[in-house]
Amino acid sequence: TVLNDDVIRDAKILIVLAGEPSAEAPLGRAITIFPDLAFPDATVVLPSIPLVTQIINLDRIAPVGTPGVWLLSTEALWSLEETQNPIDDLQHDRLSAFCARVPAAAAAQHGSYELNDDGSIRSLSYRKPLSDEQEQLMILGLLYLPPLVASNVLSLATTYPLSRATYHGLDSGAIGLRLSLFFDIVYATCADLEEFVRCRIAPEKIDCEHEELLELARRVIHSRLANYRTRAVILNTRAVQYLETVPSLVPFEWSHFCNTVRKQLEVNLASISSQSRPIVPYLRTALASRFTSDLHALLDAILWVSPQRVDTAVQLATVSETLWIWAGGRGGLRAGPAANEHFARHFALLERRETTQEGVRELIVALKDGNWLSTPQAIVRAARHFEAAAQVCTRRLVLEICTKHLRPSSVREGTDS
Repeated sequence: TVLNDDVIRDAKILIVLAGEPSAEAPLGRAITIFPDLAFPDATVVLPSIPLVTQIINLDRIAPVGTPGVWLLSTEALWSLEETQNPIDDLQHDRLSAFCARVPAAAAAQHGSYELNDDGSIRSLSYRKPLSDEQEQLMILGLLYLPPLVASNVLSLATTYPLSRATYHGLDSGAIGLRLSLFFDIVYATCADLEEFVRCRIAPEKIDCEHEELLELARRVIHSRLANYRTRAVILNTRAVQYLETVPSLVPFEWSHFCNTVRKQLEVNLASISSQSRPIVPYLRTALASRFTSDLHALLDAILWVSPQRVDTAVQLATVSETLWIWAGGRGGLRAGPAANEHFARHFALLERRETTQEGVRELIVALKDGNWLSTPQAIVRAARHFEAAAQVCTRRLVLEICTKHLRPSSVREGTDS
């Protein structure tokens, strides 16, 4: 569904920020099982994952029948007191940002809000030094955008230079742009123009590599959102805990890895279907050195695995995953258009079983021969094309199965045409 004004006006939309994949959480923190999570009051069996916890929380506080867009992060886990009631006074002309009162020490490594007397947000802080304050209002990663505000925020995706943060912009070869929902969107509603443009709170969460683009983007954001304010909604929480960063991988002998990577990779790829050994943690370990030689060794290993043991679609999807990991979370979205002639001209080889492996080889040669490993944006564009190539192989396999086992009724034996 396209999120246009007509849809947003009457719909309740939830956008979940699942968190960046890691070696210990290949699908993101939102879908990682935490044994300590339990839902004893649920009428059905629910998985012990942060996503379920946060949706249950949201269900308790979101008013029934109020349209708008809810943005929910799963990087923080929080539970509500029994006394917490639904929020029934959400305003149609303001953003609502949810927070919790916590001891100052608990918020020292995270973001917090500072308020005006009327309850609107005056400023944001990140990793604020400890002071004499007893409490701070910790950011919970939950925002509500009423329809009017949501339309303005979502329209930014098609406006230069913010379009560079979408796959449509990136596929044109443009330099990517990394923005923060809180420090680039919420902050625009509580700071004057020059303060907002110059601010570099939480530099690791925003794009500080392209200063001119960032400043231009912030001027555009401010022009759209400066007339709105953000109201702080303080929830009655029982416990708040941010999920900690995954520990660094232990280094090992990279030359030994390069000598054995092909055999290990073939075993891992062959076992994907049985879920006995997930491939993403292995790829992250293999690329943790950030040596380009290891990336090329891994691509070669993927190329030369036995087609008798590994499905071609899995092979190509693994290349896409490898490139996505190598991009390091930068360069834009992995899903999207994949029609660049440099890669797409080889897709026809994947349509025929007898030339499939030739197609895989040509695609990897095209990846290495071009300038596709030079920037995160180029790497992610290449990843999208390998994802599309995997889909070509999957489609061919489905057609083969249907042709073999599902004959049209008009040609079945004994059936009149």
